[in-house]
Amino acid sequence: MRLENTKIQLLEDVEVLEKQWKLFMQAVRDSAETVLGRRRGTNKQKWISDNSWDLIDQRKVAKSRRDQARTRQKWTEEDLEFKTSV
Repeated sequence: MRLENTKIQLLEDVEVLEKQWKLFMQAVRDSAETVLGRRRGTNKQKWISDNSWDLIDQRKVAKSRRDQARTRQKWTEEDLEFKTSV
């Protein structure tokens, strides 16, 4: 009985330590990201400057807006065809 209680206590201690470790690592990552900023890209893409990354993000947003506009226009055309055929 005593041995069983000791094992349970050890397992609980390990779980507490794991939780504390995860919290510590998350705090370190958050602090590093706040202080240093986030580095984007893979090892092959580290030569791209922050300004270039901003331009890449702007282009992605512009492309998504363009695609959404095309989708809306296509849907509007299909909806109009449906309404006129009924």
